[in-house]
Amino acid sequence: MNKILSIQKIVLFLALTSLSVNIYAQRGKNIYESPDMAAVVATHKLVAILPFEVTMKSKKLPKGVTPEMVAEDEKKESVNIQNSIFTFLLRKSSKYNIKMQDTDKTRALLAKNNLDLKAIQTMTKDEIAKVLEVDGIISGSIVTEKIMSQEAGLALGLLGLGGSKTNQTTCILQLHDSKKGDLLWRYDRQVSGGWASSTDDLVERIMRQVARNFPYKK
Repeated sequence: MNKILSIQKIVLFLALTSLSVNIYAQRGKNIYESPDMAAVVATHKLVAILPFEVTMKSKKLPKGVTPEMVAEDEKKESVNIQNSIFTFLLRKSSKYNIKMQDTDKTRALLAKNNLDLKAIQTMTKDEIAKVLEVDGIISGSIVTEKIMSQEAGLALGLLGLGGSKTNQTTCILQLHDSKKGDLLWRYDRQVSGGWASSTDDLVERIMRQVARNFPYKK
């Protein structure tokens, strides 16, 4: 009984503060643009999207979940996010003056050169661009941190408060030039996502905001 009351208190608190949380999710972003970004991206014709670096944080793993299982999920999400961003940009391709390399080809070229995510983290972006034969490299990271219990998160859904947020996610997207590996653009944003949020849903929310500041926008 006490446990149910405790969850109800959490639900009530989150419901009352959801507006301020949503405002924070919209404003928690930072954008960097290199002074010569516009001139450099104007020369680009083909850009590759790398698998993302994904980190899932939790103070306590759910019962039956091992660190190895988390690591495997991070590896899968790395590719899922890469594909989701590629799909989003394909849908909006008429708005951009750039062609995106198919992510299947990107991963195939990396694998052909024995380069996994860990390996490419030790390389400069111009070195990676030479392997992929592209003009620019889009890379990034996603860090998801659970900020309340799964039990309380599920309670929100049962009470029809699915819009309340139970996960804090930090997303970083970067664009590097192929010639010198210089950073041209960086987008850093914090968003909140519920337990039911899929990878596609999360990427869709992030990319809608990114689209307004995307370097290749016509």
